Amino acid sequence: MEFTFGIVTSGKQKERILKIIKSIEEENIEKYEIIIIGDLKFFHKNCKMILFNPQSLTKKKNMICKNAKYENLVIMHDYIILEKGWYNGFTNFGNDWDICMNKIKTIDNERTIDWIGLPSCKKYGNVNLPYNYVTDTKNMYVSGSYFVVKKKIFRQHPLNENFKMFEAEDIEWSKRLLGGLYDSKWLLDLCKLDKTKETKNPCIYKMNTESSVKFIKKKQFWKGFFQKYDMHSGDNSRPRNYKKEDYEYLLKREEMGNNYFILRKELGIDP
Repeated sequence: MEFTFGIVTSGKQKERILKIIKSIEEENIEKYEIIIIGDLKFFHKNCKMILFNPQSLTKKKNMICKNAKYENLVIMHDYIILEKGWYNGFTNFGNDWDICMNKIKTIDNERTIDWIGLPSCKKYGNVNLPYNYVTDTKNMYVSGSYFVVKKKIFRQHPLNENFKMFEAEDIEWSKRLLGGLYDSKWLLDLCKLDKTKETKNPCIYKMNTESSVKFIKKKQFWKGFFQKYDMHSGDNSRPRNYKKEDYEYLLKREEMGNNYFILRKELGIDP
């Protein structure tokens, strides 16, 4: 399998980027390239460096795709490294997917946002799903910090560049590719879409648990993540007529406050 690795950066994290490059090189992948895009302050001989000042994540990721050589495209932020065995995991898993997720760990080896459900899933809400959950991928979203996608899919369906960081750009893209965009009134309003012109482009989304990646910094959740009504996991991304008591996750989150890790264990997601 051949891979293009696209690293999105502000350009100020040379030491972290060198760790990412090393983690890729140590996988002994037969054919690969590394593209680094951002306000770069350094250059690396084994990478394609794209100087790009704007802070728009969507524009940077779309530009990586436009410059990618290989069909399997890995999009990653500059705080994620590959864990040993990542490449062997993919060769064992195979190539039958359009979008693929791997296990994502925190710097402390805790599971973090990877195989995740959208709030329309009444039991889990915006929370990590069991890895064997494959029932309804249209009620899931692809985390923007790390994902693997076929280049032809990404070129046909780029990220919406009108969305900025923390404006649910990953949810909008996921709904558009996995299905369910036209069931989300708040997204229809936000994107100014006409429901009568609905087009369905569901993609095959799979979880490859044989490959994993890891944060190399303490990753803070965005402001409001644990509130009941933030954009990603609260009222704005749920049906307008939802009732809080119908959602097991919301009730448990209110009980437990900000303890996200205990919450996952209570729902049987982590051992």
